[in-house]
Amino acid sequence: MPTLPRSAYTKTAQTPVDLLAHLGNKGLVVDDIPAAIRALETIGYYRLLPYCRAFQDQTKRFGPGAAFEDVVKLYTFDRRLRLLCLDAIERIEVALRASINNRTAVDHGPHFYMDPRHFERFTAFQEFAGHAVKTKHRLTKQYGEKYCNPELPPIWVMTEVMSFGKISRLFADMKVDIRNKIAGDFTYAEGLLISWFRCLTDFRNRCAHHERIWNARMLTDQPSRAKALPELKEQDRFYARALLITALLRAVEPGEAWRDQFKGFIAAHPFVDPADMGFPSKWDRLPFWS
Repeated sequence: MPTLPRSAYTKTAQTPVDLLAHLGNKGLVVDDIPAAIRALETIGYYRLLPYCRAFQDQTKRFGPGAAFEDVVKLYTFDRRLRLLCLDAIERIEVALRASINNRTAVDHGPHFYMDPRHFERFTAFQEFAGHAVKTKHRLTKQYGEKYCNPELPPIWVMTEVMSFGKISRLFADMKVDIRNKIAGDFTYAEGLLISWFRCLTDFRNRCAHHERIWNARMLTDQPSRAKALPELKEQDRFYARALLITALLRAVEPGEAWRDQFKGFIAAHPFVDPADMGFPSKWDRLPFWS
């Protein structure tokens, strides 16, 4: 792809009042001007801009009747969707931490991660050990104040102070026999879980950093296809992440509380087209969601 010529940035900053007038000039209806200005002050024009695109044509003119309130409603939907997903991913992450602790410490000792024989590659062992040494946390500090040997805390302390990304990386780097034991707690093949945990790590970070997920194309860390989850087709959309979350929660929590909550949430926002998120037609009638 040819490199486009670069130019100087000449745009000037505008006040929320000016930005609202700019949107009005493009055809956006503003019924409550003080509320709209407050939204621009507390949310930001640049953050709301992608949600405006849903109501604009190719010339960036707003369609007939498009209102500022509609933009905020769509933004609020996306924000609440992120929070709902974070709630589910938290449970999956905690379950993975617990499974690693339970499936390694008893069989291989509390400090199994200090032995390279439990890793697929020596470099993976070195990377994890290096991270463990550099970890600065209240829990690791308390261990160091009380114990001198081994130098590092047991695995159940380390998993508490590690990010989801580090946890999923540890799972991927351990010997396959250990991964298989952990995979049994999630009812899916270990190779599949490596891909799914990596995908959900990226998705979790998107949610935690307040990125748009409703109609976003998520091109990094695509989940692997599997006969175990035939519904997983269009992998770069939100729907694929909803499938992974629901499938993994079924393994670690009894009942379908989150699934039902999720379906209720989507149904409560009929102004959002599920197709924009990669949902197939009549998705909620599929056996997976029943």
